[in-house]
Amino acid sequence: RNLDTERLADANNPRAARRAAAQLTELLPTDVRPLGLALCSQCSRVGGFFSPFALLFEHASVPYTLWAVLALAGGLSTLQLPETLGEPSLESVDDLRALMHRRLGVRFA
Repeated sequence: RNLDTERLADANNPRAARRAAAQLTELLPTDVRPLGLALCSQCSRVGGFFSPFALLFEHASVPYTLWAVLALAGGLSTLQLPETLGEPSLESVDDLRALMHRRLGVRFA
């Protein structure tokens, strides 16, 4: 096993969790923020539960490849998040709908 890769992942895991929590506080309206944080926390717990099962593959490179692909997909998906610089803080779902209408020109129910 590659211990350097494991140490790097262990060192960056708490950093990624803090970054996600900080980003969620900016993106989610106050009404739904606790639900969003709870959902993210639960998803990370489910991933943490299933990750040891990836070690059951025959080839040693499969778990690392799987984790690398999932990490890259998660990182690249953040590029789709809206820019919040200069925007007012979202305090309600109605504020979010207004923002999406300004950005996309579509009204949400």
